[in-house]
Formats: sequence, structure tokens, C-alpha cells
Amino acid sequence: MAAYQIWVESDAYAKLAYIKSYLRLTYKVCVNGMGWATLEMSANDSQIAALLIARRLKIIRNGAIVFGGRLLREGWAKPPEAPAGEVWTVTAWDHAHYAKRRLIVPAAGQMYDTRTDNADDVAKDYVYYHCGAGAAAARQLSDLTVEADENAAASLTANGRYQSVYDMLLKLHDQGAFDWRFTPVASGCTFETGYPQYGLDRTKGNGVNAECVFVADRRNFYKMGYEFDAADHANYVYVGGQGEGADRAIVERSTAGDITTYGRCEDFADARHLTLVASLQAYGDGVLLERKPVKTMIIEPEHDTWKSLYDLGDLVTIYAYEWGRTFSMNAKVVAANVLVSPDGLEQVAPELEATA
Repeated sequence: MAAYQIWVESDAYAKLAYIKSYLRLTYKVCVNGMGWATLEMSANDSQIAALLIARRLKIIRNGAIVFGGRLLREGWAKPPEAPAGEVWTVTAWDHAHYAKRRLIVPAAGQMYDTRTDNADDVAKDYVYYHCGAGAAAARQLSDLTVEADENAAASLTANGRYQSVYDMLLKLHDQGAFDWRFTPVASGCTFETGYPQYGLDRTKGNGVNAECVFVADRRNFYKMGYEFDAADHANYVYVGGQGEGADRAIVERSTAGDITTYGRCEDFADARHLTLVASLQAYGDGVLLERKPVKTMIIEPEHDTWKSLYDLGDLVTIYAYEWGRTFSMNAKVVAANVLVSPDGLEQVAPELEATA
């Protein structure tokens, strides 16, 4: 059983109230996205007076901060049998919400805020210059620090213009294949990146770190499932560019290995907005990637495996040998959804993103 402390804090992180009791605590921590935490309270609980909008919520698990954020939603519900069963609910969003509250504003006279560097360092630049100490004084978030550049991911050029920093971070993650997170600390947060992932490689046979392999003989899961779907698969794409009829530009793209395995599966992709042959080829390759067969393995781990076998951002392996066949998938832990009951028992459901 994990030991939890829940604190309500001022904007300056002064402790205002310790939440001793609740009906239910649920929270989500994640990489490359925004986490949240929800407290459900009995409507006659005197602690509700401390849970005011814009105050900070901090969750400490076994002595370590697992969530920090600001209370931004509240509400109550009256069932037919009210006042019995009345519930008060408050929700906080984690520090990634900072990136939603700031836009990328180009310098005076400039069309874009253009950054060229390693993708992970470009992300840090946008956070630093539009949320952190490098922003104009009125835009600075004083409790935010930015990790030093690591020069890890591939180089790219990004152009920002009045989109949110959060949207830019999502785009850079997709382009640069790195992870990012606003990691909570005692008096704020640190924007961090990880390449090739935020956590550790704990896959089967990694040879460096302790393995996290969900497999029947280790008895470390409640439920496992597998699905492979090639019904919507395409491996030969005709990409239509500009022009009409017989004069329309057509580029053909294919994946030879998939054709050998599944037979030729054709489709057409409309890319009339593109002109260059190279652009049409790239578009077609993107369609082929989207239409590859989908392999999914799901896992519901034993609840006490979080933090002991795996953590946020780690790579893990799901493995099974059934019916004379081997089923295996490596996946990244991109989020952990946690439910904590009033007696401190927790249920943890990880969200996994397949990597191989």
C-alpha cells in the first residue's frame, strides 16, 4: 500500500491545507501530454473550503512528488436522495497547462519565431523564450525552469506563429521522436526532455537495465490481450497531384515487403495541394505508414509493479507463448492512470505505445 499526502498550496507554494480524507482520488501522469488529478469529496466535508480555484494541488506518494498542478475545475452533484450522496469534485491540471497558456509570439517585424537545432533543444527554446525566464517579464512563469540542452535528437527547423507552445511541443515530439515532460518539483516544475525516451529501456534482453517483461510465468499481470488487424491495410498507393484527367500528376509508392506478405493492396491518395514529385512521394510514404497492419497487445499489470518494475517513459516488453506461437511487443509507458481509495489502496493502469 502506497503512502499518500495531498496538499493544497498557495500560488507561492506555501502549504495551506492537508487533505486528510476524500471519497476518491484519481490522477494521470504522462509524457508528451497533460496530466490531471481529481478529488471527489463528500459535500459536507469542511476541507472543501480550502480547495479554491487557482490554488495549487500537490500529491506526494511514498515521499516523492508525483503530481503538481493548479485547481481549475470544480462542481457538485445532487442525486435524488440529496443531501445524502452529494459529491463535490475538484480537478487540477499539471504544469503542462503552462504551455497551453502561452502562444509563440514572433519578435517585432518577424513573420515567424524560427528555431533550427536538435529537436529536443528547439522544444526547450520555445518553452524558455515564451514561458520561462527568456520571455518578456509579463509572460514569465517564475516557478518554471528549463533543463539544459542535451543535443540528442535529430536536427530540424521549426516555425512558430501564434500557436500555443503546447501544440508546438506535440508537433516537435512527432517530428523529432523525443519525449518531454513538465516534471513537478517542490516549488514548481522543470521542463525536461528524453531521447530516445524519457525513461529507461527495460525491454527483454536490453542488456543494460533490469528487465520489465510481462509474461505469465512471472505472475506480474492480471490480464493480457492480443490483436492483429490487416483489414484496412494498403501497400500500393497511387498519389494524385495537380492537373486534371490524363494530365494529372500521379506518383506510385509501395512497400515491397508488405506486398510479399499480404498480397498487393491498392489505394488512391488525393494530394492535389502538392506540386513537387518529392512531396508527392513523401505524402504517399506517409499514407503507407498509416495503413500498415496494426498489432496491439494490452496488459493490466499487478498494481504493485508501478515504480518497482516500471515507471513513466520506460520501455517494457509484453510476451506470451501460446498455441505454438510467440507473441511479443515492446512498448513505451506514456502514462499511468491511478485510482486511490480512501484507505490508500491504489489501482494503476498504464497507457502503452507500441514501439516494436
